[in-house]
Amino acid sequence: MFLLLMRTRLLSAKNVARDSLQNHPLLSIGLSLLGVGLFLLVYGLFFSLFRFAARVDLLVEVAYQVFYLLLLFLFAGAVPFIASTLLQSSEYNLLFHAPVPPRTIIAAKLIDATVISSLQFTILGIPAIVACASALNLTLLGWLLVPLIILLFVLLPAILTALGLLILLGILGMRRIRSAITILNALMAIAVCVIFILETQRMPVRLGMLGTSITSVASLRNQTSFIPHIAPSAWFVVLLRSLSSGASFNSLQAGQSLLFIGALNGVVFGFCLLLGERLISAASVTEENEGGRTLADANIGMSGGWYRLFSPPTVAVLRKDLLYITRDSILLSQMMMPALLFIVPFLLMGRGSLLSVREELFPFASSMVIVILFMQSSILSLSSIGLEGRGFWQYLASPNGGRQLLWGKFVMSTGISGGISAIIILFTTIVCRVDYLYVLILPLFALLCASGLCAIGVGISASFPRFIYENPAHRVSTWAMILGFFGSMGYMVLTTLLFAGAWFATNFWEGNMATYIGLGVVCFHALLTLYIIFIALTIGAKRIEKYSWEH
Repeated sequence: MFLLLMRTRLLSAKNVARDSLQNHPLLSIGLSLLGVGLFLLVYGLFFSLFRFAARVDLLVEVAYQVFYLLLLFLFAGAVPFIASTLLQSSEYNLLFHAPVPPRTIIAAKLIDATVISSLQFTILGIPAIVACASALNLTLLGWLLVPLIILLFVLLPAILTALGLLILLGILGMRRIRSAITILNALMAIAVCVIFILETQRMPVRLGMLGTSITSVASLRNQTSFIPHIAPSAWFVVLLRSLSSGASFNSLQAGQSLLFIGALNGVVFGFCLLLGERLISAASVTEENEGGRTLADANIGMSGGWYRLFSPPTVAVLRKDLLYITRDSILLSQMMMPALLFIVPFLLMGRGSLLSVREELFPFASSMVIVILFMQSSILSLSSIGLEGRGFWQYLASPNGGRQLLWGKFVMSTGISGGISAIIILFTTIVCRVDYLYVLILPLFALLCASGLCAIGVGISASFPRFIYENPAHRVSTWAMILGFFGSMGYMVLTTLLFAGAWFATNFWEGNMATYIGLGVVCFHALLTLYIIFIALTIGAKRIEKYSWEH
C-alpha cells in the first residue's frame, strides 16, 4: 500500500509536468533552463569554495561546517511545512476511510512532508553536496550512493521535526494543534539562539583576527567550533570522505557510517509512525478547536487615521490580511521566530571575551537585523498571495483589480517586516551609542530594503500563483520559492556591493568628493529599489489579472 501511495504521488507530479509543458511550453522550458542554470551557478560557487579550502588544507573542516549549516537551514524552515502536511491535510478524510493501514498513511505523509520542506534545498543544498563530492573525488561507488545520501540528509531533519511535533501533541492533546506548532517554533528559535552563542565562542569575532595570508587562513582550524563535528551532519561528511578515491577510501568505515545514518533515520521514522498512528486520524485532525477569536474580538487598530493614506480597496486588503495574521498562530509564530535572533548580540555583549566594546557589537547586531529582515519579508511576501486560497476566485469577480490586491499585499508585508526591522535597528543604534546620523538613516534604510524585498516576493508569488490548495504548506509554488529566494538574495548582494563600494570610495577620497559619492550611491539605490518595486508589481498584476482558474 505504501508503494501504491508513492506511485500515486509520482504519477501526480508527472501529470503536472506534462500539463505544464503542453499548456505553457515556452514558460516550462524557460523555467527548466533557468533551474539548471541556477543549479550550475550554486554548484560553481560551492566548488570554488571547496577547491580553495583544499589548497589551504581546510577541505574537511569546510565540509563539516557547510553540512552543518545546511542541516540548520533544513531545520529552520521545517516546522510550518511539516505541520501543515502532516496535520492539516484534507486527504485524511479519504485515506482513513480507504482500506489502507493508518501506519502506511502516516509514512506516506512523512515522505510528502520531507519533499515539501526541502523544496528550497533542491536549488541550494543539493549543488553544495554534489560540489563537496566533486572536491573529495568520490569513487564510482560513492557517486552511485550520492542520491541515497541526499535523500537521507533531507529526511533526517524532517522526521526529527515531525517527532518533536508529535511528542508535543501527545502532551497537549490533538485539540491544541496550533499551540503545539507555536511551541515548537519557539523552541526552534531558542535552539538557533543557543547555537549562535555557542558557535561565536569559537569564531574569530574581532575583525582584526583575520588576515589575508594563507597561513592566517589555515590557522582558523584551531578556532572553529567542535559542534559540526558531533552533529548528525558530521556522519554524512565521514561517509563522503570514506568513499573518496585515494588514501582516504575506507569501505569498512563507509559501511559503518551508512549503517548508522540509516539506523538513525529508521529509528526516528519508526517512532513517528508509532506516535502518528495513535494520535492522527481524520476525526482528531478535523475536530481541532481552540476557541479562536471572532471578528468582534480582533482589534487591529483600523479605527485610527493612518488608513486614510490608502484607497478603500487597499484598506480592505490590509484589514483582511491583518485579521488573518492575528488569528493564524502558525504564521504569527513563524513570522516572529526570526525576531528572537535579535537577542543573540545582546546576550553576547555581556561576554567580555567575545565582544568587549560596543563598537564590536554594532556590526554583529546589524547583521542579525539583516537576517531578520530577509526572513520576515520572505515569509510574508511570498505567502501573502497564497493566503487567499480558493477565495481568490471571489476577489477576481469583484470590481477591484489585481493592482489593488498586490498593492495591499505589498503595503502589508513591507509595513510589518520593515517596521519591525526599523524599530530594532533604531534600538541597536541607541544601545551602541553610534553617531546620530546612523540613528536617522538606518531605520529609513531598513524600510527601503524591506520594500524592495517585499515587492520581489509579492511580484514573484503573483507571477507563479497557487490557489488550488487550502493547505498552508502549498501556499507558495515551487518556482515562486526558488525564484523568490534568488531574487531576494540578488537584491541583498547588489545592495551590499553598492554600499561596500561607496565605503571604499569614501575612504579613498576625502572632503566633498566623499560626500558626493555617498549621496550618489544612496540616491541610486533608492531609485533602483523604486524601479524594482514598479517592475515586480506590474508583472505580477498583469499575470494575476489574466489568471485562469486551475482545476
